[in-house]
Amino acid sequence: MPTRRQVLAGLGAAGAATVTGSIPVRAQSDDELPHYSEQPSSVSLEYDQADMEIYQPLLKLTPEDDSKLLGLYGWKAVDDSRSTDVYCYWTSYSHQEASGLGRVFFNADAHFGDHEPVQVVVDSGTGEVESVRASVYHWIKGETTPTDRLMDDTGKRPRLRVINPWHQYTLARADAEVQQKPVEDLRDEYRSWLRNGLEESVAIGATTNPWTMADRTSWWREGTFGLGLTERRIKLAQTLGLDTVGELQ
Repeated sequence: MPTRRQVLAGLGAAGAATVTGSIPVRAQSDDELPHYSEQPSSVSLEYDQADMEIYQPLLKLTPEDDSKLLGLYGWKAVDDSRSTDVYCYWTSYSHQEASGLGRVFFNADAHFGDHEPVQVVVDSGTGEVESVRASVYHWIKGETTPTDRLMDDTGKRPRLRVINPWHQYTLARADAEVQQKPVEDLRDEYRSWLRNGLEESVAIGATTNPWTMADRTSWWREGTFGLGLTERRIKLAQTLGLDTVGELQ
């Protein structure tokens, strides 16, 4: 009999990793995925579990969201021409529940597969954290320099509460009991997500060349005239105060 984790993993793979739904696609080589074909040759994507766990987000999850969590994945982006490394993390969930008015704006508020990003920018020489960025509202970016409110006692791991049911992030309370999940290798996982629907949603280079996220407002791919329709819709919902907006400061 399959384990609960295997069942959930099957649901996540079947549903595909996109906020806008599941569209099965044929297998693609890395050269056909712009996230890799447009990745600068100077950028390498590295994984060492012990290293990744130094900077990983520590999570406060409801029991409901914890039961949906399939894993925390990550890699370190390194570019010798830059003074920083970027530790990229994605949480993966089996599904997201419906949330009322959000359906009007997001068009697929309940869906199989859900993925939420966190990035920790680190001085490559000193190892000190320079900034933390995370999805605070349906892939809209929040970013801040490290503060005592945000970081754990090491000053290197952000303490984040996962907002139910959308899974975006906000500051965890100082007395919150946060969890340190194992950080699994993102490299094969990310390719699978892209090939199963995420490719059309996530901004090119957002994770494979993550320094570009310093100048972006979200993880959404741009449309023909700048912001894509999904991001415009979400920014309107944010302005109207629908759902819960996280904060990192």
